[in-house]
Amino acid sequence: MKHLTAVLISALLLPSSLCGQGTVTEVGTGFGVNIFSNGGTVTSVGIPGPGIGAIGLLTSAPVYASFFFDGGAMVQPEIAFRYISANGGTMTTVATVGNVGFLFGRADENALFLTVNGAWQYVDVDEESEDEFGAGGRVGYRIVVNEGFAVSFEGGYRRWFDSETNEIVFGLRLGGVF
Repeated sequence: MKHLTAVLISALLLPSSLCGQGTVTEVGTGFGVNIFSNGGTVTSVGIPGPGIGAIGLLTSAPVYASFFFDGGAMVQPEIAFRYISANGGTMTTVATVGNVGFLFGRADENALFLTVNGAWQYVDVDEESEDEFGAGGRVGYRIVVNEGFAVSFEGGYRRWFDSETNEIVFGLRLGGVF
């Protein structure tokens, strides 16, 4: 678990170390709906959320940080964590997503965005663990309010490979702009 924690912290801090002067950063979470399908359908509604993860009921709401660079490039790592302990058993889930995309405008103005992403989920139930990888993309519209707050409306798709699960996401993100 120590190695996992170090990797996750590094993944969140890497974009900030690459940023030069004038880069805009946004940090937040949101709410929305995940629809999962791999033969059956599971719908997960989260506030905050939508969650990230391959299994609808195990998704956790992410915290994200967006880094906007000159020219419209954006990097957006997300992380979600859940720990449950009951009746002597434990369950831990960790999910991360790395979004790389393009903002069709400046970071300080309203603009359309498009991202591609890779995702990883780790689930440990009573010391038996498994992980899952996925990839997908999102499209959305970001509105900057009073230079210190941003709202993003977005929709996306992700394919989780091992479980052969399709994930469709509709969400609203709320973030502070720094």
